[in-house]
Amino acid sequence: MKSLRTCGIKCLLLSSEEATGSAAGAGVRAQKQTGEKSLYNFDYYNPQKRRYPMTKRKRTWKGIAVFSLALLVISGCIGQNTLEGEERDKWIRTATPIAENILQSINNNDYQSFSKDFSQEMKEAMPVAGFADLRETLMSKIGSYISSTPDEVVDEGDYITVYFTAKFEKDEQVTVRLVFRKDDPTYKVDGLWFDSPKLRE
Repeated sequence: MKSLRTCGIKCLLLSSEEATGSAAGAGVRAQKQTGEKSLYNFDYYNPQKRRYPMTKRKRTWKGIAVFSLALLVISGCIGQNTLEGEERDKWIRTATPIAENILQSINNNDYQSFSKDFSQEMKEAMPVAGFADLRETLMSKIGSYISSTPDEVVDEGDYITVYFTAKFEKDEQVTVRLVFRKDDPTYKVDGLWFDSPKLRE
């Protein structure tokens, strides 16, 4: 098993029930830590055992039904507002080609293309080994990506989350979320989240 390297951010894994108020999926949150010493600290949530292995020193890429990333989208702490009209359309136009590239890159097993629109924090949080495990999980549970349709766009304080419904070979209702920082004019992806009933099996 592979243990994760340390970097400049602490990442906490939360269930999406805690993250969004619904009982769907699981994910990793990244949170900036103050002080000189901070690190990437990945903890995997097991929805069946409902526990967080926070005391373990080494973290691995194994042991979760789906690997997903979301960055500082803390429901209940940050106000949420569903965007409409031109503001929604702007984010849909921005996020759709990025999402399509990410999903096609998973099909093609192409990490460089997969991560080209990621922020530096996302690239550090999802290295080649993490991409390989993510791809293995998705391919084994839901198969290859086929197509996607944009859904809602949510303003979550400092972040914008764009939701897609994606069709895969074995599952036609996979929710994919891309998270962007509002203050980033380059529109780099700061969070990536996959969820569906099959991924939670």
